[in-house]
Amino acid sequence: MTKGKRQYLQKKEKWLAAILLFAGTTSIITISSGTVTALASDTNTTETVSSNSESTNPSNAAADSTAPSSSNTTKVAAANSESTNPSNAAADNTAPSSSNTTKVAAANSESTNSSNAAADSTAPSSSNTTKVAAANSESTNSSNAAADSTAPSSSNTTKVAAFSSALMVTNESEKLINSYKYVGNDVYFLGSDGQPITGLRHYGNNQLEYYGTDHIQYRNKYYQADQNTWYFFGSNGDAITGLRHYGNNQLEYYGTDHVQYRNKYYEPDQNTVYFFGSNGDAITGLRHYGNNQLEYYGTDHVQYRNKYYEPDQNTVYFFGSNGDAITGLRHYGNNQLEYYGTDHVQYRNRYYQADQNTWYFFGSDGDAITGLRHYGNNQLEYYGTDHIQYRNKTAYVGNTSYYCDSHGNAQVSSLSRQMAIINLARTKLGDPYTQSQAGRLGPNSFDCSGFVYYLYKTAAGITLNGTVTTTEETSGREVSLNELQPGDLLFYGSRGNTYHVGLYEGNGMMIHAATPEEGVKETAIKYYQPTFARRIIG
Repeated sequence: MTKGKRQYLQKKEKWLAAILLFAGTTSIITISSGTVTALASDTNTTETVSSNSESTNPSNAAADSTAPSSSNTTKVAAANSESTNPSNAAADNTAPSSSNTTKVAAANSESTNSSNAAADSTAPSSSNTTKVAAANSESTNSSNAAADSTAPSSSNTTKVAAFSSALMVTNESEKLINSYKYVGNDVYFLGSDGQPITGLRHYGNNQLEYYGTDHIQYRNKYYQADQNTWYFFGSNGDAITGLRHYGNNQLEYYGTDHVQYRNKYYEPDQNTVYFFGSNGDAITGLRHYGNNQLEYYGTDHVQYRNKYYEPDQNTVYFFGSNGDAITGLRHYGNNQLEYYGTDHVQYRNRYYQADQNTWYFFGSDGDAITGLRHYGNNQLEYYGTDHIQYRNKTAYVGNTSYYCDSHGNAQVSSLSRQMAIINLARTKLGDPYTQSQAGRLGPNSFDCSGFVYYLYKTAAGITLNGTVTTTEETSGREVSLNELQPGDLLFYGSRGNTYHVGLYEGNGMMIHAATPEEGVKETAIKYYQPTFARRIIG
């Protein structure tokens, strides 16, 4: 061989070794065809092994590379290789005389011979042999296995192994376990066996994520485990908890177990309640449920409590402290009253009959009225301070008295209030006198002060100052005994220390609850002269 040709081959070997070492540092590479050429007695030998290849020889194979005599032998093994011979294994590299031997370990390669395996490379004299093992290769010989590559004279041989997938790392020293793997925008999780997982994964402090059948982590996506169990995974891949606002004013909630609420209440505080429907969305508007129960949720999805809702001009609901629309009478404010029917709608411009003798009328604002009400064709009715309609009863408005019949119809009475009081007093003649505190205010027994208190309260709707003589004597104004009118009160005893009172009937007569023996009676005042008089009306 000429000197020039030898130099050329040496340069080519260095160049090819550099390329293969560079390939050994690249995690994703496929060498579809590549050659190492050595000249020995005019013989060309070519061997190519692609990166990340795996060769398995299940039985009784031997790895042997033999070139004829008069050779220079170069053996290149991938850098940082690991050779493991667990039983009866021998690694032998023998180069006879007149040979040059170079051994280079390729980056990150692993060779495993599990039983009775021998790796032998023998180069006789006067030969040039180059053997290159690709970077990141793994060779596994499971039993009595050997890899054999023999290059006879005047032959070219090419062997290509496919590149393994990005997730299936077969190099044990490089395997990721219990770790995330990012491929573009997709996220995988490699389990304890190094393989990508599927399904739900619980980790950390109550954290949860999900990987589909394609092993890709769910992000910004729902997962339905069964008919009643839904999860939502956020932009970081974690299953969310709490409220989630999305879309056009839509809202859903996920519990501490990450499961979406459906047909269920959520109460973040005492005054805030949500209800999530069968599709998981927080509802708005009216919700009918149970046995004629009704509740309402505003546009913010919050349940109304202690609050009105008016869907139109004639329909008003009120929702109580528990969120339910109320029915029946509602007392509120300063002696105000309203009523809600069995359909939960407030009565407006409408009567309500609580029982045979109790009628209310609710005005245009929904409040039960008091006082006179004009309606229809010059018709009148009257409602007391308790909002109840007067029936078979006289009402007094200013100096005018109204008589309300059994249907509640009121007519102006020809009697003054004074005469109404006197007429009522006359109906009580003969009723017993009592000293009992429980019975002295009527209507069937009286003492003297209780009798006049009852007459003014019942017939004229006027409440005197107290129910004893010493307080009643401060009611109205004092008048002369020479100017008495029917209805005036006649007092006996000094001012501030009175002991008896009666009602002036007119024509010098008085009606009073006299004594326990006499009861209610008429008496001529000339025989029982009063000390002073008070006028209550006029």
